[in-house]
Amino acid sequence: HVGDPYEDLAWICMESWRFGRMDKEAGGFGSEAELVCSYCSSKNALLRQKGESFAPSDFDWDRFRFWSVVVNAKWAVICLGMGNAWRKDNSISHERAAIARRATEAELDCIRKITHWGIKKSPLTYTKVSEEILKRDWSEKMQNAIPGNDVSYVSSSELLTAVSHFLKNEIRSDVKKRNQRLGYLLSVASNMLLIARRELEMGPLAQTFEKAGLLKVLELVNKNGVSTGSSLSIFELRRRFVSSLRRVEEANAVLSE
Repeated sequence: HVGDPYEDLAWICMESWRFGRMDKEAGGFGSEAELVCSYCSSKNALLRQKGESFAPSDFDWDRFRFWSVVVNAKWAVICLGMGNAWRKDNSISHERAAIARRATEAELDCIRKITHWGIKKSPLTYTKVSEEILKRDWSEKMQNAIPGNDVSYVSSSELLTAVSHFLKNEIRSDVKKRNQRLGYLLSVASNMLLIARRELEMGPLAQTFEKAGLLKVLELVNKNGVSTGSSLSIFELRRRFVSSLRRVEEANAVLSE
């Protein structure tokens, strides 16, 4: 499209387009370095006709990183827009509702890029508070966290799993032979049920982890006496965390100590 070519490069390198191949930054099929080298080579070939040149050392990485944040924010807004369209007109494919949930992925990617924290250094998983929790037996905590975990009856999450497997394993294969599009939408529906199941099972525990991490980060970043007591809601903590991102320089200085 008409615009900054760095935006196009950043768009194809979004995590959302890797489809499980996180080691292949460029669309899940190539590395970021390979993409940049190809871009530099193509641009150099065009400029050579004008007596100019463009080497890999001329590539503006700061510009590329800027667009890496913007395109994730853009995709998050697009996802939310799809969800709103589906709410207004339920006759629209449920695929829109499923895609709307992906806004959270883009939000996380934005935060990681803005703060220059890689996934292994994310304050949401590597605070002292979270490290202590992560050492505990996850399987036992998950069993205790799953609603209706009494073996005497089938839980809500088990019902969702059963319906999901029925749609994907028994209905989809037969339907796909006659209608590929409908077969694809059945897969989407099946995955939506599994998303709902995971939220039922892990939602409360995930929020416990998130709240602990947010409190720790805000404790490190905020030196102005703002209260970060545990009585604050998860939504207020998120708001304060996003506000603190405006002070990236201060946050990076604290976290590098």
